[in-house]
Amino acid sequence: MLDLLQGLKKGVVMYSIITIIMGIILILFPDTTSLIVCYGIAGVILICGIMDMIRYFSNDFSYRFGYDLLTGFLLCAVGIFMILRSDIVIMMIPFVIGMFIVIEGILNIVRSFQLRQWGFERWLYDLVLSVLLLILGMIIVVNPFDAALVSVMMIGICLVYDGLLNLLILHRSSQFVKQIRD
Repeated sequence: MLDLLQGLKKGVVMYSIITIIMGIILILFPDTTSLIVCYGIAGVILICGIMDMIRYFSNDFSYRFGYDLLTGFLLCAVGIFMILRSDIVIMMIPFVIGMFIVIEGILNIVRSFQLRQWGFERWLYDLVLSVLLLILGMIIVVNPFDAALVSVMMIGICLVYDGLLNLLILHRSSQFVKQIRD
């Protein structure tokens, strides 16, 4: 059980560090980051579409499905659209990441209540910070500040905040576990 908890702790720390780094990159390079992400995803989708089409026209019937031609065509069309109209796709990125932050805020609220159930005295502090994260995520989803670059920078700020909050909650949980052991 202790090994499982140590593994979970390492996972939360790694997740938090990655989230903080991603947030800093988004804050410092919002336009470049948005284009790179858009083109990268478009490239992967385009390659998947080409692979589906190649599989459809191949002579190997064991890996071919009847819908490969249709999915290949659709994936290629989406990939090409993302490359040609990256401006539209970039405008959608804040919504998707905002939803991620909303979900993370909800999970942190649940974790705060778990700390309360465990008898941790300062759970309310973590709850307030988690609610703030939820509100920031909802602001991004509802109003992306009318400019994708500002939204991307705001997302970066929220990701840094999310990572720091996760580390804080992990630290407080570890302190509480130590108190219980003693």
